[in-house]
Amino acid sequence: MGQDNYFKLFVSSTGDDTMSGRSAAPDGGDGPVATVGRALKLAEEARRGESSLPVAIYLREGVYRVVKPLTIRETLSGTGDYPTILRSYPGERAVLSGGVVLDGFTRLTDRTVKRRLTREAGNNVLVCDLGALGIRNFGSINPVLGTRPELYHNGTLTRPARFPNDGWLLIESVPQTGEKMIYAGLDRDKSAVPRGRHYGRFTYPGDRPSRWAPSGDIWVHGYWTWDWADEYLRVASIDTELREVTPGAPHHRYGYTAGQRFAFINVLEELDAPGEWYLDRARRLLYYWPIEPIEPGAVVFSVLSEPLITIKRAENVRIESLGFEAGRGSALRIEGGAGSEVVGSRFRNFGGTVVVVEGGESHRIVSCDIHDVGAAGVSVQGGDRRTLKPGGHVVENNHIYRFAQRIRTYQPAVQVGGVGNRVAHNVIHNAPHMGVNIDGNDHVIEFNEVFNIATETGDVGAFYMGRDWTERGVVFRYNFIHDLAGPGALGAMGIYLDDAASGAEIVGNLFYRASRAILLGGGRDTVVSGNVFVGCEPSVHLDARGLGWASSYIARGGSWRMYAKLASVGYDRDPYRTRYPALAAILDDDPAVPAGNTIVDNLSTGGRWLDIGKRVPKDAVVIERNLVGKDPEVERFVGELAQRSTASGEVAGNVPDRPQFESIPVSRIGLYVDEYRK
Repeated sequence: MGQDNYFKLFVSSTGDDTMSGRSAAPDGGDGPVATVGRALKLAEEARRGESSLPVAIYLREGVYRVVKPLTIRETLSGTGDYPTILRSYPGERAVLSGGVVLDGFTRLTDRTVKRRLTREAGNNVLVCDLGALGIRNFGSINPVLGTRPELYHNGTLTRPARFPNDGWLLIESVPQTGEKMIYAGLDRDKSAVPRGRHYGRFTYPGDRPSRWAPSGDIWVHGYWTWDWADEYLRVASIDTELREVTPGAPHHRYGYTAGQRFAFINVLEELDAPGEWYLDRARRLLYYWPIEPIEPGAVVFSVLSEPLITIKRAENVRIESLGFEAGRGSALRIEGGAGSEVVGSRFRNFGGTVVVVEGGESHRIVSCDIHDVGAAGVSVQGGDRRTLKPGGHVVENNHIYRFAQRIRTYQPAVQVGGVGNRVAHNVIHNAPHMGVNIDGNDHVIEFNEVFNIATETGDVGAFYMGRDWTERGVVFRYNFIHDLAGPGALGAMGIYLDDAASGAEIVGNLFYRASRAILLGGGRDTVVSGNVFVGCEPSVHLDARGLGWASSYIARGGSWRMYAKLASVGYDRDPYRTRYPALAAILDDDPAVPAGNTIVDNLSTGGRWLDIGKRVPKDAVVIERNLVGKDPEVERFVGELAQRSTASGEVAGNVPDRPQFESIPVSRIGLYVDEYRK
């Protein structure tokens, strides 16, 4: 069956939903429909009729506003050979948008508002009546709620008025009192509050807030105690005499700490630079200082909170060569089903996790560009952790950058969970926190390039997993991790097995100026072999935190719930007993001991090689046949390694006394050319 045997429907920005949609252009009184929703309805009607043909929906060039979320149901399932197709018309690019174009900006004439702005701002700020455009849902400044509106000018993300414009303020003090303080919505006595923190209020430097009129819609955003935990909080009150801010409850879960970073958000008086805006929710007015003159269609306000498209329990649906932009939440969600693909598409300007795969089997996200988004890039969950049945999802050949632009921590380029999924050949860069977050078992993480992340946070990994002895069988191989330098005392790590994460294979990776390249945080049974480290500080770190500062967390009844996690999967019964025999015997000795680790056949030069914690028993780790140092032999080998890499695309073996050092296929790392990525 060829393409001519598909049931084809066409959508055009100049179409009409009263048409049949069977022709790509107007033809004898018929023609394409105007909306994707109408095309999907026509396809379902055809399926309910006599047509058994596979369905293909083509979108002509243009931007299509999605007013109501679109759903592709199981009734529109395709087959492996003939999937249901939703794509741009060949040679054209169609874009689905969750936003509204803002036209009708006018000069600011309201003297009351002008008096609250600087003279320069008053002369440059424009105003748009959102109510007149039918926009009624203004969401919240807090992006965690998933309803935060954003303003885009020619695709560039602008921001609510902020102080300071760049960088951060530092908390000056955290007043301690004898009163009860609210912690995550619960009362806590002063005696229970860690020293140096406070869960009720904090003081700020300078006197800038004294210039601001009272407002119930000012927020603060900050790294309130740790460099890996940011949060947006509504301001309940500001005492300008005491220079004290009281955020509304519930307070940040780790409290507030002197010296930590924060900024004020959504302050009308701070609308003082191009690219800033302020939303008066009560009057439904948007004030904006444009970054450049506004052309028709240039300014877009995100509106839709739900995913633009949900593929619900369908099989073999193919989303191809489409653009997605300007939603408050996700762009695309796949629930259940099997065998669907998202290929060659571009996603930008979304507030939530852009592509979400929840359950199902063998879904693929391939050769897409995902950038300038407020939270995570792709999240895939698939497979059964109790049975270790793999999900088979694939995230491959994607370029993901400038993500986590609003929620700054724990919003990775790729979140992978469950069992048996693959993350490969992606290029990931320019983000404040982590690159790839891993939960579960038997995932393969390979041929990825990650760099210039952790730009704003500390104690973070390019690849990260932690706090579960049972999440085993994850393979990290042939990844290129470079140029990492997180701020703060703990900085950034390349591959971070945090808080007793265990049972991984870290083989054949390249680390260049990757800060702490590999951190084994008290876990067990991990193999570190055949890796190349250049300019790392150190190349490998292994500690025994479960025997020290983390002993209470890791013990029975501790907050990390390590023993409960063992019981939840039946760690000592099949399939776990057969698949991970070391895990089945973990309680035969002290599981807090970082036993069974192997660090062999690695090369390290130009930095520091190895940090071993004082509490690590000598027999807990095997360290053999590693080539370390700056001597001429090492430098010669590194030079040959680079030359071979350039000439043949492989970092070959032949290291002195390294019979097990295998070649690293450098030329295969990162993006590859295919039909969609030229």
